[in-house]
Amino acid sequence: MSGVETDRYIVGIRFGLRSNPVTSRNQTTCATQGAIIGPLSGVFSIVPTPFSEDGELDEASLRSVVEYFLDCKVDGLFVLGVASESYFLSDDERRRVVEVAIGQVAGRVPLLAGAGHPSTHVVVQQCRQYSRLGVAAVVVLPPYVMRPDADGILRHFRTVAESTDVPVILQDEPASTGVAMPAARAHSSRGRERSLCQGRRPTGHL
Repeated sequence: MSGVETDRYIVGIRFGLRSNPVTSRNQTTCATQGAIIGPLSGVFSIVPTPFSEDGELDEASLRSVVEYFLDCKVDGLFVLGVASESYFLSDDERRRVVEVAIGQVAGRVPLLAGAGHPSTHVVVQQCRQYSRLGVAAVVVLPPYVMRPDADGILRHFRTVAESTDVPVILQDEPASTGVAMPAARAHSSRGRERSLCQGRRPTGHL
């Protein structure tokens, strides 16, 4: 993607890590900039969640938005991200977003789903549900509100990774969660949680 002036990318721009590649349990690979390989590679667009005038989930518009991105030839889609305003959705609505998007994508590109909650138990349940629905990977926020220390954050991601069969991508979103995740700390789990790779909000310009 031309014009990107950063050495890190997150879902919605590109997949990539600054460190050595990390391979997941299903062989999905996150690699360094300029050498992005594996099934999850390229440009993944964050899908906004459309609402009707009365605040209900607008499924018809969601299908249209998904199709628009597919027409733009993106390499994949990401629903229920922070930028998708997923925090306004009930559990049933979150599930329905994934179902609608999976149905509309129909296997044409990989679909990722965001998961986040102060409770590790709830995040595990979210990830298991999205896995059953057929997502390619889950993008997981650190636990917020309680804001655990670095060891607590690592235990959170370790538990999630060990409890689901899909790749787990760590999302560093301190502006929304109030929790910063130093890359070195996240990478210290390598060799124990092979499904973990880290993403960040881009710091450059498009």
